Amino acid sequence: MTAPEFDEDLLRRISAGTHSAAEAVDREFRPQLEAMAARNMDRRLSGRESPEDIVQSVLRTVFHRAAKGEYRFQHRSELWRLLETVTRHKILKHAEYHRAQKRTPVAEEQRDADAIFAPIPTAEQEAVAKDLVAAILAGLDETYSTIIRRLEEGHSERAIAKQLGCTRRAVTTKIDRLRDRLRGILEDRNEGGDG
Repeated sequence: MTAPEFDEDLLRRISAGTHSAAEAVDREFRPQLEAMAARNMDRRLSGRESPEDIVQSVLRTVFHRAAKGEYRFQHRSELWRLLETVTRHKILKHAEYHRAQKRTPVAEEQRDADAIFAPIPTAEQEAVAKDLVAAILAGLDETYSTIIRRLEEGHSERAIAKQLGCTRRAVTTKIDRLRDRLRGILEDRNEGGDG
C-alpha cells in the first residue's frame, strides 16, 4: 500500500465521494479486500457470487454513503477499518441470502427438474413468446438479444458479462430494463383486452 497517495486532500475527496478518489481507493484496496473475501466466503456458495462481486458491492456502498456525507475520514486506517467491516458484513449477508430455504442447492435442483419436465409449449404459445421477445427488443442494441439467448441457454450473469466484455452490473441493468419492458407490454395488453 502506498501511503503517499492517501494525503489529507484525497481523504477529503473520499468523504465527498469524488470519482477520482473512488478510483484511487479501488486500486489501493481491492486486492486485499478480494483476498479477504475469498478466504472468508463459504466455498460451497462460491458459484453464486464471487469475491469480486462482494468487493464491488462494498466499494459502491462506501462511496455512495460517503457522497451522502455519512463518512468523514481523518486517517487512512479509518478508511481501511470501514472497508474491512463492510466486507465482513457483506460476506455474512451473502451467506444468509443464499442459505435461505428457497435458494438451497436442493431447491434449485428441484426447480431445474421442474423445468426439464415442464409441458412442451404449443405452436401458438411459442408464437406469442416470439412476438413478446420481438416487442421487448424493439429499438435495443444487439447485446440485449444476446443476453436473452444466453439466459435461455442457462448462462449466469457473470458468465454473460465475461462473454460480452462488460461488468456483471451492466448485464444486471440490461436484464432489469428487459423486465421493465416486458411488464409494460403485458400491462398495455391487459388494459387493451379489458377495454
